[in-house]
Amino acid sequence: MSLPLPHDVDPGSSPIRFRVTRKGAPRPVIDASADVKLTFRCDGCGGGDYGRGLAFTQEGGLTTKIPKAVSEAWGKQVGSRATSQPDPSPSS
Repeated sequence: MSLPLPHDVDPGSSPIRFRVTRKGAPRPVIDASADVKLTFRCDGCGGGDYGRGLAFTQEGGLTTKIPKAVSEAWGKQVGSRATSQPDPSPSS
């Protein structure tokens, strides 16, 4: 999941809460939080954004230490959405 943040976001440490509730359920099945410090990633062209990867596993809960298996599964999912079609040309 990706959460867009404003460009002037404070990179300091903040709690992130992850809550999952089944439709119609009275309580969440997952309710976890982690203290997260955002990191700046430069795009190489004078810009960039703050972000942070998080993972949720039954064993570890919500964590910034993403297990290799979770990272690999995410990479496969993103790769499966890739297309060989070129980006459309900008209109004049």
